[in-house]
Amino acid sequence: MQLDLIREHSIVNYKSFEQLPEPVAKYFRKVLREGQPLIRGANLSQTGEIRTSAKGKWRTFHAMESFSLSKPAYSWNATIRILPFLKMNVQDAYCNGDAAMRASLGGVQVLHVCDDQRLAAAALQRFLAEAPWFPTVLLPGQQVRWSPVDKNHALAALSDSGLDVSMYFEFSNSGEIIGTFTPGRYQYVKGQYKLEPWGGYFHDYENRNGILIPTEAEVEWLSPEENFSYYKGRIAEAEYDF
Repeated sequence: MQLDLIREHSIVNYKSFEQLPEPVAKYFRKVLREGQPLIRGANLSQTGEIRTSAKGKWRTFHAMESFSLSKPAYSWNATIRILPFLKMNVQDAYCNGDAAMRASLGGVQVLHVCDDQRLAAAALQRFLAEAPWFPTVLLPGQQVRWSPVDKNHALAALSDSGLDVSMYFEFSNSGEIIGTFTPGRYQYVKGQYKLEPWGGYFHDYENRNGILIPTEAEVEWLSPEENFSYYKGRIAEAEYDF
């Protein structure tokens, strides 16, 4: 009996979807297989373009992002090409209610931000928004709580280490998550935090290791003063620890 209960909570169980909002249950049936094991960790290789402002130049990057899912945690390590022979190294990380952003240009540190609850909340929202890349963390009995909105939207809430965040998810008619949105996420600009609308879009779902995930994403700040897209990325490789 006890072993059966442990197994039930370590695999995908379609019966557990019965109390979920309709678009959420449809999404899980679309991207996951009955009985497959839950994801414990993920390593994603990313390529794409990134910029820091609406008038900023798009610059190519490649990054490795690692996730631990027993408790929300991630580390995004990117190399951004500034000039043909000049690169910027950037790290964005979250673990146990703490977050940090670091950047170095040509080996010289140009940014180091940490020890702020606003930064930590923004990082936890990022973790939640990127969950379609490791979708079993969104399942019932894991860490996310779902609330219905309408036939194509639902609200996901996540708590960790005293932080409470949420994101709206948009679902296509065929079941995929195609967008995320929050009316308030802290943006760090020139030493100041601003609470701004923020969201992203997902495209081109592919089967990776038996899981259907979006392989392209675009992220944007939706401030009335400066509405701009700043990340356009593609998942080159996805490795999972089950």
